[in-house]
Amino acid sequence: AAGICETFAGQSSMYACDPSGDDMYINLYTDEYCSGHPDYSQSMKELLEQNNITYTITCCSGIPCNYATQIDYRANDCSNPTNEIVNRYYHIIDVCQYGNRINECSDDTVTANYYSDKGCSGQSFPSQIASDGDCSGSRFGNSTFGNYSNEYTYTDVTCGLTAINTCSSVTYQPTSDITPSPIPISDDLDCDHVEFV
Repeated sequence: AAGICETFAGQSSMYACDPSGDDMYINLYTDEYCSGHPDYSQSMKELLEQNNITYTITCCSGIPCNYATQIDYRANDCSNPTNEIVNRYYHIIDVCQYGNRINECSDDTVTANYYSDKGCSGQSFPSQIASDGDCSGSRFGNSTFGNYSNEYTYTDVTCGLTAINTCSSVTYQPTSDITPSPIPISDDLDCDHVEFV
């Protein structure tokens, strides 16, 4: 979805709508906050056309959007999460995405329903994405010296959030090194997206 900053492994990305409403850009950053000018920007329209993928782009739609947040925190153990964010995801709810997927969120659990037919029709196959309180860990260390350490990831999921597209209030700034590269100043979530058809 356009206008949100997602973080992963110390880097971040944000989709941004072109003010004309007919293209969307993926902007990549080497920090966790989508701040400043992106280190890389790619037109989705150009990328999809280069790969001969049929698509539609919905931008500046003004459509209200239901979403859920999934924030993964580093933890010393499953009962002791820190405030250090490892990953931050936003899941759009109740909207057909990628031609065959609708996310649902209830009881602080996000589930993706994958459909057998395009247009999110036919038989669905649910797959849990994340649940509030999920915790997983890995053991790191040297077996020769016996110095092991555990690193855990604790997940916080929140359902029932709603935002609306704010294209009319988003300011775009041109960059000198990357063209074109709209930089959204607002981080409001909207339901603008690329749909494969």
